[in-house]
Amino acid sequence: MLLPLLMLACNDKAAPPAPDPNVVDNTPAEAPSPEPPAASPDPDDKRGKRGSGDPGARSGGGSQDSVLSRTDQVTNPTSGAKLATYLIAPVGEGSFPTLVIVPGGTKEGTRAVKPQEWGKFVEAGFAVVTLDVDGRGESEGQEDYNGTVHQDGLAAVIDWAAARPEVDGDRLGVLSLSYGITMASGALTRHQTPARFLIDWEGPANRTYTAGCNGRTLPRGSDRWGACDDEAYWSEREATTFMPDLTIPYHRVQFSQDHAQPDAESSVAMMKAAQAGDVPWTCVNDEPSGETVDDVSDFATHPDPRQRTDILVRYAVALMEQTSETTVTPGELPESLKELSAGPSSGKGGKGGKGGKGGKGGKGGKGKRPR
Repeated sequence: MLLPLLMLACNDKAAPPAPDPNVVDNTPAEAPSPEPPAASPDPDDKRGKRGSGDPGARSGGGSQDSVLSRTDQVTNPTSGAKLATYLIAPVGEGSFPTLVIVPGGTKEGTRAVKPQEWGKFVEAGFAVVTLDVDGRGESEGQEDYNGTVHQDGLAAVIDWAAARPEVDGDRLGVLSLSYGITMASGALTRHQTPARFLIDWEGPANRTYTAGCNGRTLPRGSDRWGACDDEAYWSEREATTFMPDLTIPYHRVQFSQDHAQPDAESSVAMMKAAQAGDVPWTCVNDEPSGETVDDVSDFATHPDPRQRTDILVRYAVALMEQTSETTVTPGELPESLKELSAGPSSGKGGKGGKGGKGGKGGKGGKGKRPR
């Protein structure tokens, strides 16, 4: 029964309606960057100190204009650190479909997206959960740069979210931004969680794309990561290591101009890793589900990064409806989000070129049923 629905998340024409265009923001989305971790706080980092183990020494949970307030503190079972956890939901009683958003770079959860963008997820009908992992924002502990300690903390927060009264534990998905894919893929494969799907926005696949190893040139410095030949370090921090063991649907999102990479090659590596394992359903952008990806010319990229959040919302709605066999209904914004979410329409973006190199039509690949 679900097979005809599989194309929804990968086909603009058949996709569920986008959020109300009257609330679409016209400003470019803040791109969470996969900034390399420093052995000590970066003097140029204006976001506060990280990894000191002293919550008072850090930035207090993110930017001053954040609309999120700490909801709870969830204990990381591995480190014992109490992690600041945030939840915002549509107005009304009852439980809502939920997205756990994993921040990119070494950001706090409150900085995962711009303040006005939280409202787009909530207005689409989602409760949204995010966190400050060990050593960031309002959380205790030491910075782990998305290694297994951070992965264990994220898994604990996913379990915490599923038990919240605002959250429908049977309708929960994970959205990772940039370097957040390392934490998300590790948490979802090393732990049993109630997550139904994983959406990945331009996450670096492995050390080649994270730190410029293997001779790859990145637009930012990469000399502060662990050494490229430190296998113990990278065994915890390469998404392609975990992806073959993923057991839930995986949707990769890639724009023509990647927010941190010179090309879309990381998407190819991620899709290959997912399709080499037991991932039940894979998709990149709006290509047919199950499409084999061997090269950047095998998929069309999205052309306009200003559409990032709207596209992510659309995919999240489609995957949530497919995997839960229920409809995601629009939500009413809480007062804290109403003013931030109001703005002019940015319109709809067209399809981009194939990996930025020119296009070729979809092949009509086979899609497996999402769980």
